[in-house]
Amino acid sequence: MELLTSLKNLGTKCVRGVIKAVECTCEVCESAFRWGKEKCHEIGEAIKEWQTSKPASDPVPVEVRAIHQPSIQEAKKRVQQKFPNGIKTECERMSPEERKTKIKEIAEEAIKILDIKDPPEIVMEIPEDESKMWTSYGSYCHSTNQLRLNLAMIVTDNPQLYQEQISTVFHEMIHARQLRAIEALAEGRLDESYGYSKSYVEKLAYNLQHYIRPNENAEAYVKQPLEAEAFWYEQELGLTTLN
Repeated sequence: MELLTSLKNLGTKCVRGVIKAVECTCEVCESAFRWGKEKCHEIGEAIKEWQTSKPASDPVPVEVRAIHQPSIQEAKKRVQQKFPNGIKTECERMSPEERKTKIKEIAEEAIKILDIKDPPEIVMEIPEDESKMWTSYGSYCHSTNQLRLNLAMIVTDNPQLYQEQISTVFHEMIHARQLRAIEALAEGRLDESYGYSKSYVEKLAYNLQHYIRPNENAEAYVKQPLEAEAFWYEQELGLTTLN
């Protein structure tokens, strides 16, 4: 986590130029955009290093894996259709605006594939807290029903950062399923718990009450049930390595 935290000072200036370049083509913005691409490459490589060295999550229960197999196969197919020449090649070809559009399409399809009832609003924006510019991939907020993605990482032409946002979409939609299942169990609607068993949802609910944040303990963060399932799903999609 030290590596990720150290990234926060690298990106503020370049991101402002990158985002602005999406909206206009003035010489100053184009210059900032080019400079930003170089910085984004540095950050992407550092994140790649962290991904390959992060602790492995605990095994996901067999019953949960079985629930997800159909959606995993469908998600793989959809991602392949969106990026027929691979994410790296397609990302490098697209303009910033095209990258935004493609991510939105991926998010909309992920919501359908994972059968998220009451589809969340998709929000793409630069984190308000500049210290999270390059350390916050995105999140799902249950209270506002919003999938929030990091626009700074979306508009860059660095494939590593872009693929991370695709990965984040599916990761956060797993959390959306989990939180809806917990809510359904609390309200006595187990038939709406997305196929999870009562005992598994109870485990998720306990984890939610005793959630471990990555800055508290990186290894425990990855291994807790809520995150283990989400990280496993990413891995099954093949989104943990650049393709």
